[in-house]
Amino acid sequence: MKTLFIMNIRSPGFLRIVLAGIIVAIPSLSQATTAPEMQPEISQCPEQFHNVTIHKAAKLCQPFDVELPASLIYFVAVSPEAMINYYLTLMPELSRQSEHNQRVLLLDNTQNIRVVVSPDDNGAQVDILVLANHRLTSGTSE
Repeated sequence: MKTLFIMNIRSPGFLRIVLAGIIVAIPSLSQATTAPEMQPEISQCPEQFHNVTIHKAAKLCQPFDVELPASLIYFVAVSPEAMINYYLTLMPELSRQSEHNQRVLLLDNTQNIRVVVSPDDNGAQVDILVLANHRLTSGTSE
């Protein structure tokens, strides 16, 4: 003989049972899905990165590789267009190559230096990729 348990879902007891199950399930779920945090290292911004000048107002510098090929990104509270002009003036070897989704690629003639400038809140994000050493014209930061 089987016993059938029927409960009215509108009864307060039903809600207590359901809520008790959720309270127990949530901590188990959060512990099961927690992955180790891997955050890029944020460091003090250098004046240069492989002969590419970093803007003096740069913040939140994140080097991803320091050995070639090397990359670094930073934020600056300057408009993207001003940053594009800054790099084109400072480094005449660079030329404006393309724009996609508001990201502008600046590239030197050897294709070893790539600077991508994109809008970021009230400023710009600058991504620098250096594939090989290349002596660039030095200039002053604004």
